[in-house]
Amino acid sequence: MTSKPVFCYADDDIYTAAEIMKREKVRRLLVRNHDQQPIGVLAQADLVAAIAPYGLAAETVAEISQPGGAHSQQRKQ
Repeated sequence: MTSKPVFCYADDDIYTAAEIMKREKVRRLLVRNHDQQPIGVLAQADLVAAIAPYGLAAETVAEISQPGGAHSQQRKQ
């Protein structure tokens, strides 16, 4: 389990959330309010549904889904 959850804020736009997912290589983000209280989870599927009309879904999913990153569940050998 990750010691520091990856999160976005409820008022972040979808592009900010996508950038966080790409940078951290995670498929889910904890959504917090500005009191730092968790209020939900944004999944990769939610992001795809939001950006699909703009033709960005395939590229974004490919970038998020690249293996590796600090939060990867791949076992080191």
